[in-house]
Amino acid sequence: MSVPKWIRVYAGPVVVSTLLVGAVLGGVYLRSGDDAAEASGCRADPAAVKAIRAEAILNQNPRLTRLDPVAEGLTCGSPGSFGSVSRRLTTPPTGTDVAKFYAGLAARSGWKPFEYSNYLYSATKETGGCPWWFLVRAEDDAYQLRVMYQPAGVPMSDCAWATTEPLLLQATIPIGK
Repeated sequence: MSVPKWIRVYAGPVVVSTLLVGAVLGGVYLRSGDDAAEASGCRADPAAVKAIRAEAILNQNPRLTRLDPVAEGLTCGSPGSFGSVSRRLTTPPTGTDVAKFYAGLAARSGWKPFEYSNYLYSATKETGGCPWWFLVRAEDDAYQLRVMYQPAGVPMSDCAWATTEPLLLQATIPIGK
């Protein structure tokens, strides 16, 4: 069975045009989400970031390991807004050793462990509003340490993880160092 000539001639341009229109509309949709986040007032909370950067869980590491520089991120909008401060830990020890180290350090620093974590270790710290949430997750050749917080300008009623462990998303917007 042969393909009609008109399909061979027009199929390529139709597919390319559809992809281009989709890309343009997708870009408009993403920008409108950013505009909505700006209009809602969602922004990094400098006081929270400064306090989180001072936390022992982001500044101490097990022997024979190395912490990469601090990275900050911000995600505004649905399904929830959050800011994050994170570090990558490169290490030869096992995940069990890393989890045990950070569980002990977190307990000594006032963090409350989350019993049914989907990560190597997870804990919260009360802040008078939406709690901070600390997560340790294994990556390919390292571990990610991340503290998530409620951004400034987002109502406390929108605390996405008041009672449920947050999902660690990779699509956060870096906000500098």
